[in-house]
Amino acid sequence: MADEDAFDGFDEGTPLVATLIGGAALVVIGLATPHVVGMPALRTLVFAMLGLAVAVWAVAFALTIRKSTVPWKAGSLALLLVIAFASATGAFALNRGNFRTDASTIAEMELMPAGALQFPAGARDRGPISRLLVESHQATQNDHRKFAEDSARLGIDALKSPYLLTLHPEILSNCPAIGALKPKLAEVKRKEGERLAAYLKAVDALGEPEDVKHGLRQAMAPAETPEALAALAAKSAENIDATQQMCELLARKTWYNNFAYFGFRNAADMAAFNALVKRLNAIEADLAKANRDGRARVSEGQEIVRAALTRTTTDEIIAALTK
Repeated sequence: MADEDAFDGFDEGTPLVATLIGGAALVVIGLATPHVVGMPALRTLVFAMLGLAVAVWAVAFALTIRKSTVPWKAGSLALLLVIAFASATGAFALNRGNFRTDASTIAEMELMPAGALQFPAGARDRGPISRLLVESHQATQNDHRKFAEDSARLGIDALKSPYLLTLHPEILSNCPAIGALKPKLAEVKRKEGERLAAYLKAVDALGEPEDVKHGLRQAMAPAETPEALAALAAKSAENIDATQQMCELLARKTWYNNFAYFGFRNAADMAAFNALVKRLNAIEADLAKANRDGRARVSEGQEIVRAALTRTTTDEIIAALTK
């Protein structure tokens, strides 16, 4: 009689065990998905998880739940659907938490007067976007500093003052060295462009709203696209060309110190000097404007990211499910 009771219990199935096993599988799959394939749109993940829950329930039904009572059949399906939905939204919430930590670098960083970015402590370890931004900016700053040191060693600043040029005339016998800076500048800008492209690619791959991506892109000064950076590099190269031409003009030594201004002993050289000064001033104005625009982009990007970080996870879940 006891054996018959045991078989009766077996015939009724084991819906609780099957549901728990299926639910555990759904939790693991839901939480692992963003790490394996990236975070998909929440609605996509929810529908995928709900479909998977139905499939898991169908397998469990065929194996054991079909032997259970109707309430257990319906209840096990409902429970698996709830677990699937919770797993999807839980994965989304964890992903949002990771993104908030990552994006906080941009929200908290400071733009210094000279254009450099000062990052908060531990910024490099806050996430992939933070790491790319910090490493890229630091590498670019190092390249710019080395290039500036190479320029300073030539004594180019002496070309701006007759007094300084009288004290340090060496540059006048080495004008081709100024033009030799162009390949160095091209290499600096090439590497900067590669870093910018890598950063933009990482941003584009994020499952973030387009306005947030725009804010992240804006944070990458001095240009927001490789094309804009190339145009800026061309302007800097033009500055080198004009500076070399100024050096070659002054190397003729037809100039004199006219009360801290350059004076010339012939009208042709005076006209050429004035034309070069006008050209150099225009280039400097363009570069200064590009720097101001870059600073404005960074500030705009920070405001966009800060606004995004004020949204609660619940609000983001609702928005992601209803948009």
